[in-house]
Amino acid sequence: MKYKRLLIYLIFSSLLLGLFIPKLKSPINTTENFFFSIVSFISIVVYLFTFRKLYTTWVRFETLFLIGFIIVHFQIPFFYSLNIQPSNPYYVWLNKHVVNFATWLSAFSIHLWMIGSVIATIKSAKSKKELNSSKNKYNIMKLDYILLFSFLGFFGLAGGSLLQGSHDGMGSWGEGASYFMILLRVSLYFRIFIFFKTLRKITLPNIISGNIIFLCTLLLYIITFLFVGDRGPFMQILIVIALCFGVFVKRISLGSLLLLIITGALLLSIIGLGRSSEDANIFEVGFSKYQNSKSNPTEELATSVRIMYRALSNFPNNYSYLFGLQFIIGILGIIPFASGFFISTFNIPVELTASSRLFTFIGQGRNSTYGEGTEIISDIYINFGIFGVFFFMFLYGYLTSKISFNALKKHSDKFFLILIVLSSTAIYINRAQFLSPVKDIVYILLIFQIVKIKSKKQAKLTS
Repeated sequence: MKYKRLLIYLIFSSLLLGLFIPKLKSPINTTENFFFSIVSFISIVVYLFTFRKLYTTWVRFETLFLIGFIIVHFQIPFFYSLNIQPSNPYYVWLNKHVVNFATWLSAFSIHLWMIGSVIATIKSAKSKKELNSSKNKYNIMKLDYILLFSFLGFFGLAGGSLLQGSHDGMGSWGEGASYFMILLRVSLYFRIFIFFKTLRKITLPNIISGNIIFLCTLLLYIITFLFVGDRGPFMQILIVIALCFGVFVKRISLGSLLLLIITGALLLSIIGLGRSSEDANIFEVGFSKYQNSKSNPTEELATSVRIMYRALSNFPNNYSYLFGLQFIIGILGIIPFASGFFISTFNIPVELTASSRLFTFIGQGRNSTYGEGTEIISDIYINFGIFGVFFFMFLYGYLTSKISFNALKKHSDKFFLILIVLSSTAIYINRAQFLSPVKDIVYILLIFQIVKIKSKKQAKLTS
């Protein structure tokens, strides 16, 4: 009953937002931005606290995604409505005349996401279908061999570029190394899942026994990416560990989650500031720069909203919608070298192959000096327009909620692995391409099929 009341509340809030749709281009209005931000913030808080008893741990996809969404889409316009400017206003305010509509679009889209999520939860709770796979048995040695193989393959192909400070993926590593990186990443996720699910008691012998290859690979993975200043892989691993710990070992409270986020934001800000220096000590240089910085720890993430301003300023007036071209390329990217073959066969300009490249091209031309990135709503918008944003955000909320319910309430290992991938990108997908987790999901499910031991009796999970 409480989920139906929540659904009614979210529909009412959406209708309220629908009464105050601003023009696509109008002078920035602090009252409108404050109103859209507050309505969204209240709805998100109501949504999260309604679900707190269904899912005991606070470290889960929905919480992380919504926190990231608030930071990216509302932090800067909300602070501006309180007369607080970003530290670099000329960088952020690409076009102030689209800010009102961008904030409204963010507010309406996240309400559609939550509506889709609640509908999926209501339907899932009524379903009698059993998905319990908690007794699945896996070939841990085979998984460790995949982990070791992908580790050696990745560092064999990309180690030189990586240690020189290049961590832009396919751009400098090459396509082969990028696929090894996906295998390495999802193998680690899978191994972390098994480690915590089979951990009966936290003692040193229990931690080390049968986990030497896994623990050494994990440690080298974390140290390497921290050394070169790439925060993403470290943050993703941290989220996966926190998710599995919160589900299988001990519930993580809201207070603990907020403490982790604040500490993590500070650490990642320091790493980000330190990696731009030629000095070997990233942490020392980063901490020194952070002390002299006027920005807050979440501002770097929050400035991604500028991409939304760029998208609304240029589409469809200066550029035509792409009608899903970049989504097709993203889906083909699941198969090694398929997207490259498609791009070369149809002679697609490089700037059209991904929204991040297109926004960089629009902002800097062909001789760009840095990547401008992308943003989830903008990625959908330039491909499918406003109604495409509404449809995909609703669908995203519906599907991710189904996955969460099947993973956490019906105890499906397969859905839990998908949830791990989604959670690992939950914060940063707000400044990424909509389909960015798809490759990882496909490859982790492929590994799942390879290492799963088929047994008629479904013996207990062992190592």
